[in-house]
Amino acid sequence: MVCKHADMTDSSGSSTPTLRQVVLDCEDARPLAEFYRQLLGFRYRPGEEPPADGTPDTKGEDWLVLCGATGSPRLAFQQVPSLPEPTWPDGPRPQMLHLDTTVPTVGELHIQHERALALGARLLLDRSDDEAEPAFVYADPAGHPFLHLRRRLTPFFGAARASRLESAAVVAARRGKNASARSLGIARSAR
Repeated sequence: MVCKHADMTDSSGSSTPTLRQVVLDCEDARPLAEFYRQLLGFRYRPGEEPPADGTPDTKGEDWLVLCGATGSPRLAFQQVPSLPEPTWPDGPRPQMLHLDTTVPTVGELHIQHERALALGARLLLDRSDDEAEPAFVYADPAGHPFLHLRRRLTPFFGAARASRLESAAVVAARRGKNASARSLGIARSAR
């Protein structure tokens, strides 16, 4: 099946929804939005920037949206009264979602590693010496796991499937499992 995002149809001709943004629940929306704004180079949706004059940050007490270079929403932050931090990779509170980011080279991976730590990320796993898939796994300031991966030079599946497999491979490797296509639940016909 070939994905066609521009016309929003699947292979049957039916209309399909477009993913607008990923929303992260958090106890304090502004600091988490600011962390990802700086980490990923996004900007606030117009009108949601932090107040410059020291007035109360009413926008930052509920819901904030970060946009990419084209102005499209990419990440949103929904403030909730209480949110226990995930206990990744094991424990009583598993992650429900994580973000993967990629960089083109191992050198850039290390540069972005230092940036992430300087911005307040907490290192959970260092796989930077893995020749096949060097990666760092972090917790953001609210505890959500995210990854920095070196982009594959030749994806073995489509780009979206490669990203999912890279994410699953990192988690599987951390748990000491063989990260084959079969163990990751990828059917041979899907390749």
